[in-house]
Amino acid sequence: MTLDLAALHRFLSPPPTAPDGRVWSWVGPSAYPYDEATALIGRLGLGGRLGDASRSTAESLGRLLDRLVLTQGALGREGTRYVFDTALALPLLSGTAFEIALEYVRSGLVTRRGSSREDARRWSETFGPHLIKAAAELALAGDAAFARDVTAELVALHFQDGRFEAGPTEPATYVHAHCYAVEGLVMLGGYAPLVQQATDWLAERVASDGSLPAWVGLDDERRPADIVAQAARLFLRDRARYERVLGRCFGRLGELQDPVTGGLRYDDSIPHVNVWASAFALDAVLAQGDLGPSPRRLV
Repeated sequence: MTLDLAALHRFLSPPPTAPDGRVWSWVGPSAYPYDEATALIGRLGLGGRLGDASRSTAESLGRLLDRLVLTQGALGREGTRYVFDTALALPLLSGTAFEIALEYVRSGLVTRRGSSREDARRWSETFGPHLIKAAAELALAGDAAFARDVTAELVALHFQDGRFEAGPTEPATYVHAHCYAVEGLVMLGGYAPLVQQATDWLAERVASDGSLPAWVGLDDERRPADIVAQAARLFLRDRARYERVLGRCFGRLGELQDPVTGGLRYDDSIPHVNVWASAFALDAVLAQGDLGPSPRRLV
């Protein structure tokens, strides 16, 4: 199946938002207002990916994120503040909010923390490879030397045999975090051989139906849409090398597109429509038409 770009645009322009203005995690039961998804949609607008609504969406969500940072000191979920989520919002922030967020990200990387939790357990809470992308955002904000030092440390800690391990105590690979790590290396530049190894590893795990496992090395049956879109965006940087798997990935995304809303389901077993997976898919399908050298900044 082919992804319907117009339907994706309709779903995300404007995005589904909670009463407080934040973007919903998904449309369906147990959805929550999600700071990270709010930043992600704002970045799509900043990059002109939301059509005519791009500028207004980026500006309005940027103002909302400013207020959240001024109130919370960083971005996060359910009382936990995350380095990654806060770093993702940096291009949208301004003034004092930007300075507060920048310091939170830098402080987290200095102290080797992924979140405000003292008992960090999940991959997103730890000093894991996904923070390479946070370091890349820090570099783009002007702290390049420190960002490269942190990135070198994270690569040394977590990169093994073409893949990124999920965290300090988890040798399995969470493919979503692996993709974030590779995206960060692309943004930083200077890591071409490692990026190719990590992208080759990813390509080898694309199934015949275009899906990818959530985890490699753990028993988990999920095959989520978000990592397929992330993988496709990375494969598009070298279309000739990855032509064999690109078609499968976009076919998989088309199969997960909801015919009513135009958004994407997270995987086959979940009926609700996922906002961040839809955002990744929109960025991937638009990247097919990008001209010239592949941009370093990846959503």
